[in-house]
Amino acid sequence: MNTLNKLADSMARMSRIALSTMRASDLLPIQHEREQLIAWLGSEVDMDALGEDRILTALRHFAEAGFVRDLRQARLLCYGCTQVYSEQGERLIENLKLFTTLLAYLTQHQERTRAFRKCYRGLLNAYFAYDPDADSVLGSGRSNWASLHTFLQNGADRLASDGHTPQWVRVLSKNKGLLGTVPWDDYRGGAADIDRIEGFRFELNIGVDSWFIRSFVQSHIERILSLADAKFQDEVNDALLLLDQYPFHTSRMLGKLLDRYSACKIKTPSDTLRDFAVAQWGAPWIVHNESNWLCSQAAREMIANWGKNYLVHEFFHLFAPDGADNSRRAAFWNLYSEDLQGMYFALGSDAFDFNNRDFLKFRTDAKGLVVRLNDSKHNLHAVILQFEKFHIVEFSQQINVAYFYDTAQGTPEFYLSKGWVNVGALSVGNALKGNTQSQPARPMQHSDEKHLSWEGRFAQELGRSDNARQHFCEHHNASYSEAAGKAWIKPSDQQRYAKEVGSVLQGWGYTWSPEANGYFRSLNY
Repeated sequence: MNTLNKLADSMARMSRIALSTMRASDLLPIQHEREQLIAWLGSEVDMDALGEDRILTALRHFAEAGFVRDLRQARLLCYGCTQVYSEQGERLIENLKLFTTLLAYLTQHQERTRAFRKCYRGLLNAYFAYDPDADSVLGSGRSNWASLHTFLQNGADRLASDGHTPQWVRVLSKNKGLLGTVPWDDYRGGAADIDRIEGFRFELNIGVDSWFIRSFVQSHIERILSLADAKFQDEVNDALLLLDQYPFHTSRMLGKLLDRYSACKIKTPSDTLRDFAVAQWGAPWIVHNESNWLCSQAAREMIANWGKNYLVHEFFHLFAPDGADNSRRAAFWNLYSEDLQGMYFALGSDAFDFNNRDFLKFRTDAKGLVVRLNDSKHNLHAVILQFEKFHIVEFSQQINVAYFYDTAQGTPEFYLSKGWVNVGALSVGNALKGNTQSQPARPMQHSDEKHLSWEGRFAQELGRSDNARQHFCEHHNASYSEAAGKAWIKPSDQQRYAKEVGSVLQGWGYTWSPEANGYFRSLNY
Protein backbone atom coordinates (compact mmCIF):
# COMPACT_ATOMS: atom_id res chain seq x y z
CA MET A 1 0.00 0.00 0.00
CA ASN A 2 1.49 3.36 -0.97
CA THR A 3 1.69 6.44 1.22
CA LEU A 4 -1.41 8.12 -0.23
CA ASN A 5 -3.57 5.05 0.31
CA LYS A 6 -2.34 4.76 3.88
CA LEU A 7 -3.22 8.43 4.49
CA ALA A 8 -6.71 7.98 2.98
CA ASP A 9 -7.40 4.93 5.18
CA SER A 10 -6.18 6.75 8.25
CA MET A 11 -8.40 9.81 7.59
CA ALA A 12 -11.46 7.62 6.92
CA ARG A 13 -10.90 5.71 10.18
CA MET A 14 -10.58 8.97 12.15
CA SER A 15 -13.78 10.33 10.60
CA ARG A 16 -15.74 7.20 11.58
CA ILE A 17 -14.49 7.46 15.15
CA ALA A 18 -15.32 11.18 15.37
CA LEU A 19 -18.83 10.76 13.95
CA SER A 20 -19.63 7.83 16.25
CA THR A 21 -18.91 9.96 19.35
CA MET A 22 -20.84 13.08 18.18
CA ARG A 23 -24.08 14.08 19.86
CA ALA A 24 -27.04 15.61 18.01
CA SER A 25 -26.35 18.97 19.62
CA ASP A 26 -22.84 18.95 18.14
CA LEU A 27 -24.37 19.26 14.65
CA LEU A 28 -26.09 22.55 15.43
CA PRO A 29 -22.98 24.73 14.94
CA ILE A 30 -22.35 23.00 11.61
CA GLN A 31 -25.94 23.59 10.49
CA HIS A 32 -25.68 27.23 11.57
CA GLU A 33 -22.48 27.71 9.58
CA ARG A 34 -24.12 26.09 6.55
CA GLU A 35 -27.03 28.51 6.73
CA GLN A 36 -24.65 31.45 7.11
CA LEU A 37 -22.66 30.30 4.10
CA ILE A 38 -25.79 29.98 1.95
CA ALA A 39 -26.92 33.45 3.01
CA TRP A 40 -23.47 34.87 2.25
CA LEU A 41 -23.47 33.29 -1.24
CA GLY A 42 -26.95 34.61 -1.78
CA SER A 43 -28.28 31.22 -2.89
CA GLU A 44 -27.34 32.04 -6.49
CA VAL A 45 -28.90 28.93 -7.92
CA ASP A 46 -30.78 28.18 -11.10
CA MET A 47 -34.37 27.14 -11.67
CA ASP A 48 -33.57 23.44 -11.37
CA ALA A 49 -32.34 23.97 -7.82
CA LEU A 50 -35.54 25.85 -6.95
CA GLY A 51 -37.69 22.98 -8.17
CA GLU A 52 -40.22 23.17 -10.98
CA ASP A 53 -43.05 21.98 -8.74
CA ARG A 54 -42.50 24.85 -6.32
CA ILE A 55 -42.37 27.31 -9.19
CA LEU A 56 -45.55 25.96 -10.75
CA THR A 57 -47.35 26.13 -7.41
CA ALA A 58 -46.22 29.73 -6.88
CA LEU A 59 -47.39 30.74 -10.35
CA ARG A 60 -50.86 29.27 -9.84
CA HIS A 61 -51.26 30.84 -6.39
CA PHE A 62 -50.20 34.22 -7.76
CA ALA A 63 -52.57 33.96 -10.71
CA GLU A 64 -55.42 33.18 -8.31
CA ALA A 65 -54.59 35.73 -5.57
CA GLY A 66 -53.38 38.57 -7.80
CA PHE A 67 -50.71 39.77 -5.34
CA VAL A 68 -47.15 38.79 -4.36
CA ARG A 69 -47.02 37.25 -0.90
CA ASP A 70 -43.32 37.78 -0.11
CA LEU A 71 -39.84 37.85 -1.67
CA ARG A 72 -39.54 34.07 -1.56
CA GLN A 73 -42.61 33.75 -3.76
CA ALA A 74 -41.38 36.64 -5.93
CA ARG A 75 -38.18 34.79 -6.60
CA LEU A 76 -40.07 31.70 -7.76
CA LEU A 77 -42.27 33.87 -9.99
CA CYS A 78 -39.23 35.52 -11.56
CA TYR A 79 -37.65 32.20 -12.47
CA GLY A 80 -40.95 30.84 -13.76
CA CYS A 81 -42.42 33.87 -15.55
CA THR A 82 -41.92 32.30 -19.01
CA GLN A 83 -43.26 28.91 -17.91
CA VAL A 84 -46.74 27.66 -18.88
CA TYR A 85 -48.78 27.26 -15.70
CA SER A 86 -52.29 26.42 -16.95
CA GLU A 87 -54.01 24.14 -19.39
CA GLN A 88 -54.84 27.20 -21.47
CA GLY A 89 -51.11 27.79 -22.07
CA GLU A 90 -50.91 30.91 -19.90
CA ARG A 91 -47.55 32.45 -19.02
CA LEU A 92 -46.94 35.15 -16.45
CA ILE A 93 -44.95 37.28 -18.90
CA GLU A 94 -47.93 37.34 -21.25
CA ASN A 95 -50.36 38.62 -18.59
CA LEU A 96 -50.24 42.42 -18.38
CA LYS A 97 -51.85 42.82 -14.96
CA LEU A 98 -49.93 40.08 -13.16
CA PHE A 99 -46.55 40.89 -14.68
CA THR A 100 -46.95 44.60 -13.90
CA THR A 101 -47.84 43.67 -10.31
CA LEU A 102 -44.69 41.56 -9.99
CA LEU A 103 -42.37 44.29 -11.33
CA ALA A 104 -44.01 46.90 -9.08
CA TYR A 105 -43.50 44.67 -6.04
CA LEU A 106 -39.81 44.15 -6.84
CA THR A 107 -39.31 47.87 -7.36
CA GLN A 108 -40.59 48.46 -3.84
CA HIS A 109 -38.02 46.02 -2.44
CA GLN A 110 -34.95 46.84 -4.51
CA GLU A 111 -33.16 48.24 -1.44
CA ARG A 112 -32.92 44.69 -0.09
CA THR A 113 -29.95 43.97 -2.33
CA ARG A 114 -29.42 40.24 -1.88
CA ALA A 115 -33.09 39.32 -2.14
CA PHE A 116 -33.58 41.70 -5.06
CA ARG A 117 -30.54 40.23 -6.78
CA LYS A 118 -31.98 36.72 -6.61
CA CYS A 119 -35.17 37.90 -8.27
CA TYR A 120 -33.24 39.95 -10.81
CA ARG A 121 -31.28 36.89 -11.87
CA GLY A 122 -34.48 35.00 -12.62
CA LEU A 123 -35.85 37.89 -14.67
CA LEU A 124 -32.55 38.22 -16.53
CA ASN A 125 -32.84 34.57 -17.55
CA ALA A 126 -36.37 35.23 -18.76
CA TYR A 127 -35.28 38.34 -20.68
CA PHE A 128 -32.83 36.37 -22.84
CA ALA A 129 -34.95 33.22 -23.08
CA TYR A 130 -38.28 34.79 -24.11
CA ASP A 131 -38.44 35.71 -27.80
CA PRO A 132 -40.76 38.71 -28.27
CA ASP A 133 -40.74 38.18 -32.05
CA ALA A 134 -41.76 34.53 -31.98
CA ASP A 135 -45.04 33.51 -33.62
CA SER A 136 -46.04 31.80 -30.38
CA VAL A 137 -46.15 35.07 -28.40
CA LEU A 138 -49.59 35.69 -26.89
CA GLY A 139 -51.37 38.49 -25.04
CA SER A 140 -49.11 41.20 -23.72
CA GLY A 141 -45.90 39.23 -24.23
CA ARG A 142 -44.17 41.82 -26.38
CA SER A 143 -45.09 44.83 -24.25
CA ASN A 144 -44.27 43.00 -21.01
CA TRP A 145 -40.90 41.98 -22.42
CA ALA A 146 -40.23 45.63 -23.20
CA SER A 147 -41.23 46.57 -19.63
CA LEU A 148 -38.88 43.87 -18.36
CA HIS A 149 -36.09 45.36 -20.45
CA THR A 150 -36.65 48.77 -18.83
CA PHE A 151 -36.83 47.20 -15.37
CA LEU A 152 -33.51 45.39 -15.86
CA GLN A 153 -31.83 48.54 -17.13
CA ASN A 154 -33.00 50.55 -14.12
CA GLY A 155 -32.13 47.83 -11.63
CA ALA A 156 -28.64 46.98 -12.92
CA ASP A 157 -26.98 49.42 -10.49
CA ARG A 158 -28.76 47.84 -7.50
CA LEU A 159 -27.00 44.48 -7.71
CA ALA A 160 -23.63 45.12 -6.06
CA SER A 161 -23.26 44.90 -2.29
CA ASP A 162 -20.58 45.50 0.31
CA GLY A 163 -20.25 41.78 0.90
CA HIS A 164 -20.06 39.03 -1.69
CA THR A 165 -20.85 40.00 -5.29
CA PRO A 166 -21.63 36.99 -7.52
CA GLN A 167 -19.61 36.43 -10.66
CA TRP A 168 -22.63 36.93 -12.93
CA VAL A 169 -23.15 40.44 -11.50
CA ARG A 170 -19.54 41.36 -12.25
CA VAL A 171 -19.90 39.95 -15.79
CA LEU A 172 -23.09 41.92 -16.41
CA SER A 173 -21.45 45.08 -15.09
CA LYS A 174 -18.61 44.68 -17.58
CA ASN A 175 -21.06 44.12 -20.44
CA LYS A 176 -23.73 46.77 -19.77
CA GLY A 177 -24.38 47.02 -23.49
CA LEU A 178 -26.29 43.74 -23.20
CA LEU A 179 -29.17 45.73 -21.77
CA GLY A 180 -28.95 48.38 -24.47
CA THR A 181 -31.39 48.99 -27.30
CA VAL A 182 -29.28 47.06 -29.83
CA PRO A 183 -27.15 44.83 -27.59
CA TRP A 184 -25.46 42.89 -30.39
CA ASP A 185 -24.01 46.05 -31.95
CA ASP A 186 -21.03 46.00 -29.61
CA TYR A 187 -19.80 42.79 -31.23
CA ARG A 188 -18.56 42.72 -34.81
CA GLY A 189 -18.84 38.99 -35.37
CA GLY A 190 -15.18 38.00 -35.66
CA ALA A 191 -13.41 35.28 -33.71
CA ALA A 192 -12.47 37.67 -30.88
CA ASP A 193 -16.08 38.78 -30.41
CA ILE A 194 -17.33 35.21 -30.47
CA ASP A 195 -14.87 34.47 -27.65
CA ARG A 196 -16.19 37.48 -25.71
CA ILE A 197 -19.78 36.33 -26.11
CA GLU A 198 -18.96 32.78 -25.12
CA GLY A 199 -17.18 34.20 -22.09
CA PHE A 200 -20.34 35.79 -20.68
CA ARG A 201 -22.98 33.54 -22.27
CA PHE A 202 -22.37 30.76 -19.75
CA GLU A 203 -22.23 33.09 -16.75
CA LEU A 204 -25.50 34.79 -17.73
CA ASN A 205 -27.25 31.59 -18.83
CA ILE A 206 -27.89 32.81 -22.40
CA GLY A 207 -28.87 29.84 -24.59
CA VAL A 208 -27.75 29.41 -28.18
CA ASP A 209 -31.42 29.63 -29.15
CA SER A 210 -31.79 33.04 -27.49
CA TRP A 211 -33.03 35.98 -29.54
CA PHE A 212 -29.76 37.70 -28.62
CA ILE A 213 -27.62 35.06 -30.34
CA ARG A 214 -30.02 34.95 -33.29
CA SER A 215 -29.87 38.74 -33.66
CA PHE A 216 -26.10 38.76 -33.29
CA VAL A 217 -25.65 36.12 -35.99
CA GLN A 218 -28.32 37.53 -38.30
CA SER A 219 -27.23 41.17 -38.10
CA HIS A 220 -23.62 40.45 -38.94
CA ILE A 221 -24.40 38.00 -41.72
CA GLU A 222 -26.87 40.49 -43.23
CA ARG A 223 -24.13 43.13 -43.09
CA ILE A 224 -21.85 40.79 -45.00
CA LEU A 225 -24.62 40.00 -47.50
CA SER A 226 -25.00 43.71 -48.26
CA LEU A 227 -21.36 44.18 -49.25
CA ALA A 228 -20.17 44.56 -52.84
CA ASP A 229 -19.28 41.28 -54.55
CA ALA A 230 -15.52 41.28 -53.96
CA LYS A 231 -15.79 42.43 -50.33
CA PHE A 232 -18.59 39.95 -49.68
CA GLN A 233 -16.47 37.07 -50.95
CA ASP A 234 -13.58 38.24 -48.77
CA GLU A 235 -15.73 38.20 -45.62
CA VAL A 236 -17.89 35.13 -46.23
CA ASN A 237 -15.56 33.07 -44.02
CA ASP A 238 -16.46 35.32 -41.06
CA ALA A 239 -20.11 34.46 -41.66
CA LEU A 240 -19.28 30.75 -41.74
CA LEU A 241 -17.37 31.13 -38.48
CA LEU A 242 -20.54 32.43 -36.86
CA LEU A 243 -22.63 29.55 -38.22
CA ASP A 244 -20.03 27.03 -37.14
CA GLN A 245 -20.14 28.40 -33.59
CA TYR A 246 -23.94 28.68 -33.57
CA PRO A 247 -25.26 25.89 -35.84
CA PHE A 248 -28.80 26.42 -34.51
CA HIS A 249 -29.10 29.26 -37.07
CA THR A 250 -27.40 27.54 -40.01
CA SER A 251 -30.48 26.31 -41.86
CA ARG A 252 -31.86 29.85 -42.12
CA MET A 253 -28.70 31.77 -42.94
CA LEU A 254 -26.56 29.42 -45.04
CA GLY A 255 -29.04 29.49 -47.92
CA LYS A 256 -28.85 33.29 -48.00
CA LEU A 257 -25.06 33.17 -48.20
CA LEU A 258 -25.15 30.63 -51.02
CA ASP A 259 -27.74 32.59 -52.99
CA ARG A 260 -25.76 35.80 -52.58
CA TYR A 261 -22.55 34.12 -53.69
CA SER A 262 -24.20 32.58 -56.75
CA ALA A 263 -25.50 36.04 -57.72
CA CYS A 264 -21.96 37.49 -57.89
CA LYS A 265 -20.91 38.47 -61.40
CA ILE A 266 -17.47 36.91 -60.86
CA LYS A 267 -17.52 33.97 -58.48
CA THR A 268 -14.16 33.01 -57.04
CA PRO A 269 -14.56 29.39 -55.87
CA SER A 270 -14.50 29.12 -52.09
CA ASP A 271 -13.28 25.81 -50.70
CA THR A 272 -14.45 26.83 -47.23
CA LEU A 273 -17.99 27.63 -48.35
CA ARG A 274 -18.14 24.46 -50.44
CA ASP A 275 -16.95 22.20 -47.63
CA PHE A 276 -19.19 23.87 -45.05
CA ALA A 277 -22.31 23.58 -47.23
CA VAL A 278 -21.61 19.94 -48.11
CA ALA A 279 -20.95 19.11 -44.45
CA GLN A 280 -24.30 20.64 -43.48
CA TRP A 281 -26.55 19.42 -46.29
CA GLY A 282 -24.70 16.55 -47.97
CA ALA A 283 -23.29 16.22 -51.47
CA PRO A 284 -25.50 18.20 -53.89
CA TRP A 285 -25.17 15.53 -56.59
CA ILE A 286 -26.88 12.85 -54.48
CA VAL A 287 -30.61 12.76 -55.26
CA HIS A 288 -31.88 12.14 -51.73
CA ASN A 289 -30.00 15.24 -50.51
CA GLU A 290 -31.98 17.61 -52.76
CA SER A 291 -34.52 18.49 -50.08
CA ASN A 292 -31.70 19.44 -47.67
CA TRP A 293 -30.48 22.27 -49.87
CA LEU A 294 -32.49 25.28 -48.70
CA CYS A 295 -31.22 27.57 -51.43
CA SER A 296 -31.79 28.32 -55.09
CA GLN A 297 -31.05 25.80 -57.81
CA ALA A 298 -28.34 28.15 -59.10
CA ALA A 299 -26.58 28.12 -55.73
CA ARG A 300 -26.80 24.33 -55.48
CA GLU A 301 -25.35 23.96 -58.98
CA MET A 302 -22.56 26.38 -58.06
CA ILE A 303 -21.49 24.16 -55.14
CA ALA A 304 -21.83 21.07 -57.33
CA ASN A 305 -19.58 22.64 -59.98
CA TRP A 306 -16.99 23.59 -57.37
CA GLY A 307 -17.19 20.03 -56.14
CA LYS A 308 -16.54 18.67 -59.63
CA ASN A 309 -13.51 20.93 -60.01
CA TYR A 310 -12.17 19.88 -56.66
CA LEU A 311 -12.70 16.15 -57.20
CA VAL A 312 -11.14 16.13 -60.67
CA HIS A 313 -8.15 18.07 -59.36
CA GLU A 314 -7.77 15.74 -56.38
CA PHE A 315 -8.10 12.61 -58.52
CA PHE A 316 -5.23 13.51 -60.85
CA HIS A 317 -2.97 14.67 -58.05
CA LEU A 318 -3.79 12.22 -55.27
CA PHE A 319 -3.67 9.04 -57.36
CA ALA A 320 -0.75 10.01 -59.60
CA PRO A 321 2.21 7.60 -59.37
CA ASP A 322 5.15 8.87 -57.35
CA GLY A 323 6.92 11.66 -59.19
CA ALA A 324 4.26 11.97 -61.91
CA ASP A 325 2.88 15.39 -62.82
CA ASN A 326 -0.78 15.25 -63.78
CA SER A 327 -1.38 18.98 -63.40
CA ARG A 328 -1.98 19.51 -67.15
CA ARG A 329 -4.74 16.91 -67.22
CA ALA A 330 -6.33 18.33 -64.06
CA ALA A 331 -6.23 21.86 -65.53
CA PHE A 332 -7.72 20.77 -68.85
CA TRP A 333 -10.67 18.86 -67.42
CA ASN A 334 -11.45 21.64 -64.99
CA LEU A 335 -12.12 23.85 -68.03
CA TYR A 336 -15.04 21.57 -68.87
CA SER A 337 -16.23 20.83 -65.33
CA GLU A 338 -19.47 22.82 -65.65
CA ASP A 339 -20.38 20.91 -68.82
CA LEU A 340 -20.27 17.58 -67.01
CA GLN A 341 -23.60 15.81 -66.86
CA GLY A 342 -22.23 13.15 -64.54
CA MET A 343 -19.00 11.76 -63.18
CA TYR A 344 -17.81 8.85 -61.09
CA PHE A 345 -14.58 7.24 -60.01
CA ALA A 346 -13.62 3.60 -60.45
CA LEU A 347 -10.81 3.05 -57.96
CA GLY A 348 -8.35 0.22 -57.52
CA SER A 349 -7.83 -1.54 -54.22
CA ASP A 350 -5.03 0.83 -53.16
CA ALA A 351 -7.60 3.63 -52.85
CA PHE A 352 -9.47 1.64 -50.19
CA ASP A 353 -6.54 1.49 -47.79
CA PHE A 354 -8.09 2.70 -44.53
CA ASN A 355 -4.67 3.64 -43.20
CA ASN A 356 -4.34 6.32 -45.89
CA ARG A 357 -6.19 9.38 -44.61
CA ASP A 358 -5.94 11.23 -47.93
CA PHE A 359 -7.62 8.37 -49.78
CA LEU A 360 -10.27 8.10 -47.09
CA LYS A 361 -11.01 11.83 -47.34
CA PHE A 362 -11.32 11.61 -51.12
CA ARG A 363 -13.80 8.74 -50.90
CA THR A 364 -15.77 10.71 -48.29
CA ASP A 365 -15.79 13.89 -50.40
CA ALA A 366 -16.83 11.88 -53.48
CA LYS A 367 -19.59 10.03 -51.64
CA GLY A 368 -22.04 8.53 -54.10
CA LEU A 369 -19.55 8.73 -56.97
CA VAL A 370 -17.07 6.00 -56.03
CA VAL A 371 -17.10 2.38 -57.17
CA ARG A 372 -14.52 -0.35 -56.74
CA LEU A 373 -12.60 -1.21 -59.87
CA ASN A 374 -12.44 -4.99 -60.16
CA ASP A 375 -9.07 -5.23 -61.80
CA SER A 376 -5.91 -7.12 -60.96
CA LYS A 377 -3.90 -3.88 -60.96
CA HIS A 378 -4.33 -2.53 -57.47
CA ASN A 379 -2.93 0.91 -58.37
CA LEU A 380 -5.15 1.46 -61.43
CA HIS A 381 -7.71 4.23 -60.94
CA ALA A 382 -10.11 5.73 -63.45
CA VAL A 383 -12.50 8.66 -63.67
CA ILE A 384 -15.51 8.45 -65.98
CA LEU A 385 -16.49 11.90 -67.27
CA GLN A 386 -19.99 12.07 -68.74
CA PHE A 387 -20.61 14.82 -71.29
CA GLU A 388 -23.51 15.21 -73.68
CA LYS A 389 -21.45 14.19 -76.71
CA PHE A 390 -18.87 11.86 -75.14
CA HIS A 391 -18.36 9.62 -72.15
CA ILE A 392 -14.64 9.70 -71.44
CA VAL A 393 -12.53 7.34 -69.36
CA GLU A 394 -9.32 8.83 -68.00
CA PHE A 395 -6.73 7.09 -65.83
CA SER A 396 -4.47 8.33 -63.09
CA GLN A 397 -1.36 6.91 -64.74
CA GLN A 398 0.22 8.88 -67.54
CA ILE A 399 0.99 5.80 -69.61
CA ASN A 400 -2.73 5.17 -70.09
CA VAL A 401 -4.63 6.75 -72.94
CA ALA A 402 -8.06 8.35 -72.58
CA TYR A 403 -11.00 6.58 -74.21
CA PHE A 404 -13.75 8.61 -75.87
CA TYR A 405 -17.14 6.89 -76.21
CA ASP A 406 -19.52 8.59 -78.61
CA THR A 407 -22.90 8.82 -76.87
CA ALA A 408 -24.64 8.80 -80.26
CA GLN A 409 -23.72 5.11 -80.46
CA GLY A 410 -25.25 4.26 -77.07
CA THR A 411 -24.02 3.78 -73.55
CA PRO A 412 -20.92 1.64 -72.87
CA GLU A 413 -21.50 -1.83 -71.38
CA PHE A 414 -19.73 -1.09 -68.16
CA TYR A 415 -22.20 1.61 -67.08
CA LEU A 416 -24.71 0.56 -64.48
CA SER A 417 -26.39 3.96 -64.58
CA LYS A 418 -25.79 7.52 -65.67
CA GLY A 419 -25.65 10.86 -63.92
CA TRP A 420 -25.17 11.95 -60.34
CA VAL A 421 -26.38 8.80 -58.67
CA ASN A 422 -24.96 6.00 -56.59
CA VAL A 423 -23.56 3.15 -58.65
CA GLY A 424 -22.72 -0.28 -57.36
CA ALA A 425 -19.64 -2.46 -57.78
CA LEU A 426 -18.18 -2.11 -61.25
CA SER A 427 -17.21 -5.23 -63.21
CA VAL A 428 -15.11 -3.72 -65.96
CA GLY A 429 -13.44 -6.60 -67.72
CA ASN A 430 -11.90 -5.00 -70.79
CA ALA A 431 -14.35 -2.08 -70.84
CA LEU A 432 -11.95 0.43 -69.35
CA LYS A 433 -9.41 -0.64 -71.95
CA GLY A 434 -11.63 0.72 -74.65
CA ASN A 435 -12.74 -2.40 -76.49
CA THR A 436 -16.31 -3.22 -75.46
CA GLN A 437 -18.05 -5.42 -78.00
CA SER A 438 -21.10 -3.19 -78.27
CA GLN A 439 -19.22 0.06 -78.71
CA PRO A 440 -15.52 0.48 -79.47
CA ALA A 441 -13.93 3.56 -77.95
CA ARG A 442 -11.56 5.94 -79.66
CA PRO A 443 -8.24 6.12 -77.77
CA MET A 444 -6.66 9.55 -77.39
CA GLN A 445 -2.98 9.81 -76.49
CA HIS A 446 -1.64 12.43 -74.08
CA SER A 447 1.22 13.25 -76.43
CA ASP A 448 2.15 16.60 -77.94
CA GLU A 449 2.70 17.19 -81.63
CA LYS A 450 5.03 19.81 -83.06
CA HIS A 451 2.48 22.60 -83.32
CA LEU A 452 -0.37 21.27 -81.20
CA SER A 453 -0.38 19.77 -77.72
CA TRP A 454 -2.73 16.98 -76.68
CA GLU A 455 -4.95 19.61 -75.00
CA GLY A 456 -5.60 21.08 -78.47
CA ARG A 457 -6.66 17.72 -79.92
CA PHE A 458 -8.93 17.01 -76.94
CA ALA A 459 -10.44 20.51 -77.29
CA GLN A 460 -11.14 19.83 -80.96
CA GLU A 461 -13.10 16.72 -80.04
CA LEU A 462 -15.04 18.25 -77.16
CA GLY A 463 -15.65 21.56 -78.89
CA ARG A 464 -15.93 24.95 -77.28
CA SER A 465 -18.66 25.89 -74.82
CA ASP A 466 -19.52 29.12 -73.03
CA ASN A 467 -18.66 27.53 -69.69
CA ALA A 468 -15.27 26.26 -70.87
CA ARG A 469 -14.44 29.62 -72.45
CA GLN A 470 -15.37 31.47 -69.27
CA HIS A 471 -13.24 29.10 -67.18
CA PHE A 472 -10.35 29.60 -69.58
CA CYS A 473 -10.54 33.39 -69.37
CA GLU A 474 -10.80 33.41 -65.57
CA HIS A 475 -7.94 30.94 -65.11
CA HIS A 476 -5.61 32.50 -67.67
CA ASN A 477 -6.41 36.19 -67.04
CA ALA A 478 -7.97 36.89 -70.40
CA SER A 479 -10.92 38.89 -71.68
CA TYR A 480 -13.52 37.85 -74.24
CA SER A 481 -15.21 40.13 -76.74
CA GLU A 482 -16.97 40.05 -80.08
CA ALA A 483 -16.52 42.67 -82.80
CA ALA A 484 -16.75 42.90 -86.60
CA GLY A 485 -17.77 39.27 -87.01
CA LYS A 486 -14.92 37.95 -84.87
CA ALA A 487 -14.62 36.54 -81.36
CA TRP A 488 -11.53 37.64 -79.44
CA ILE A 489 -9.73 36.23 -76.41
CA LYS A 490 -6.98 38.58 -75.27
CA PRO A 491 -4.45 37.82 -72.51
CA SER A 492 -4.26 40.65 -69.98
CA ASP A 493 -0.47 40.84 -70.39
CA GLN A 494 -0.85 40.83 -74.21
CA GLN A 495 1.60 37.92 -74.45
CA ARG A 496 1.08 34.74 -76.43
CA TYR A 497 0.34 31.71 -74.26
CA ALA A 498 2.64 28.73 -73.87
CA LYS A 499 2.00 25.85 -76.24
CA GLU A 500 -0.21 23.69 -73.99
CA VAL A 501 -2.45 26.68 -73.11
CA GLY A 502 -2.58 28.23 -76.57
CA SER A 503 -3.35 24.82 -78.08
CA VAL A 504 -6.72 24.80 -76.30
CA LEU A 505 -7.67 27.97 -78.13
CA GLN A 506 -6.28 26.54 -81.37
CA GLY A 507 -8.47 23.48 -80.86
CA TRP A 508 -11.45 25.82 -80.52
CA GLY A 509 -10.59 27.45 -83.83
CA TYR A 510 -8.71 30.54 -82.60
CA THR A 511 -5.61 31.98 -84.27
CA TRP A 512 -2.99 34.23 -82.71
CA SER A 513 -2.81 37.81 -84.01
CA PRO A 514 0.50 39.51 -83.18
CA GLU A 515 -0.90 42.86 -84.33
CA ALA A 516 -3.87 42.71 -81.92
CA ASN A 517 -2.03 40.73 -79.22
CA GLY A 518 -4.91 38.30 -78.96
CA TYR A 519 -6.57 35.17 -80.34
CA PHE A 520 -9.48 35.43 -82.76
CA ARG A 521 -11.88 33.27 -84.71
CA SER A 522 -14.70 33.94 -87.12
CA LEU A 523 -18.13 33.96 -85.48
CA ASN A 524 -19.30 31.89 -88.43
CA TYR A 525 -16.85 29.11 -87.52
